[in-house]
Amino acid sequence: MARLTKEQELIVRKNFEEYMKIYGPLYPEGCKDFIIEHFLDESFEIDFYPDVLHQIYAHTGAYDFVKNFYDLCIDEIKADYSIDGHIIDIGCGFYPGFAEKLQKLQHDGSVTAMDYDLLTTEHGDIKLIKGKFTEFTNLAKYDLVLGIMPCEATIPMIKNANKSDKDLFIQMCGCTHFENPEMIYPITVGLWYEYVDHVLKSTIPDSRTYKFYQPDWAEYPIIKTMKK
Repeated sequence: MARLTKEQELIVRKNFEEYMKIYGPLYPEGCKDFIIEHFLDESFEIDFYPDVLHQIYAHTGAYDFVKNFYDLCIDEIKADYSIDGHIIDIGCGFYPGFAEKLQKLQHDGSVTAMDYDLLTTEHGDIKLIKGKFTEFTNLAKYDLVLGIMPCEATIPMIKNANKSDKDLFIQMCGCTHFENPEMIYPITVGLWYEYVDHVLKSTIPDSRTYKFYQPDWAEYPIIKTMKK
């Protein structure tokens, strides 16, 4: 269970206040109230909360004090890839918390974050792209394409990374709410994963291999593609 000391919580809450002064007014209606209500509530201790809170916990320093979901994702990334390259984080959400955390660990390279819901396009250390990722987004400058719970961007990421011969890492989510004309409704999580596996198999180049697995700590599967 993730717990902060009283001193750590004071630091995190102060950072949170500063964050909300800047970005709070930019969140969609209802989202700001949700964040304020649930920030550091009992869900933090059981490590079960939506991505909007992951992003803020990373930025406000809560994730500097406890082992967390982002750390576990980074461990999985480092097991098969170098983080010292040019990386793009797709579907980063309102705030690029994961990209920010990853960039701090780099000795070389760069991190770009992309999402059509980004609250800002300015960040001192990370290039931000406010827009929708598609199968045709240019990936030429990147060594690794990644997404942490990228929802509807999952299929375009797979197709584009394979077409562009790029390494790919996706920590999936269980969402099936988005429109997907290639699947029959209703879409269950099981059918969604079967379809993702089909797209992986049918688009991956002969020079590449892939993993589609679920670590013990993860609620949802991970996708990795890499050179053979």
